Amino acid sequence: MRASMSPMARWRFVVLLALLLAPLPAAAQQTGSGAQAGSGLTVQERLDGLLQRMNAVSGAVVTVPALATQDRNDDERREGILADCARTLREAGRDERFGVLLRCTRSLLASDALRLQALERWQAADSGEAAKRATGTTAALLRAVQTIVSAIDAGVYDREELLLDAKHRLFRQYQLPALHTELLLRADRHRRWLLRIARHLQVLTAHSTADRLRVQRESDAALACIEAAEPLLASSRTSTQETLPEAAQALSVYERSLASCLAPLKTLLKDLIIEASESRS
Repeated sequence: MRASMSPMARWRFVVLLALLLAPLPAAAQQTGSGAQAGSGLTVQERLDGLLQRMNAVSGAVVTVPALATQDRNDDERREGILADCARTLREAGRDERFGVLLRCTRSLLASDALRLQALERWQAADSGEAAKRATGTTAALLRAVQTIVSAIDAGVYDREELLLDAKHRLFRQYQLPALHTELLLRADRHRRWLLRIARHLQVLTAHSTADRLRVQRESDAALACIEAAEPLLASSRTSTQETLPEAAQALSVYERSLASCLAPLKTLLKDLIIEASESRS
């Protein structure tokens, strides 16, 4: 005869799984290569290994959903400025071109400053070491942006070459370091989410229920998927400013992979919610 859970026990189980599948943040130390499925290790042993690899990361799990909305608003504002500038430049005469470039550069930098201020607040909510480094480079970039805006207002740039040189130095000296530390922070936050996922999976797989075999099977599939994706996350640890595009691409692939990794567990959660609802009726 199959064991059955009480309605209360089933709801507790569902809540635990829901915590496991909470939305991941958009988030630097190296993750080791994980033990792959088929290595002869049990799910619990592989989870222990994942926990050991992730335990070195510092800081709590942080989610700031408002930042995604802020990013969308900033992107829309920037696209509007760029479209308006492109149109104005096409219509401008030769003598008007530099004035248009100055106004457009100032508008774009002012827009960037707003986003950087929001990013500073987002980073300040994080206590991890990667966040501290990112906060420093973001603050430096914000100061540099504000300096150029002030210089434009003061009429410092009287020809296009000076303006282009300032923009080039801004990119090399401030924007690249800020982008790199932000990438490391994203990776760091993903490692903290992996730590949280591993801890919840440990509880789920050890939970003796009528769904035990299915939980073990789905957990094994999710864990194998996570282990396969770990090297993508690890690549950010050794990234440099020169390899930033490749590291950013790898992290984006990892983020998409992780969503796929959790899909079997989401299906399980849906079924458990239905079963729990039926048991309460």
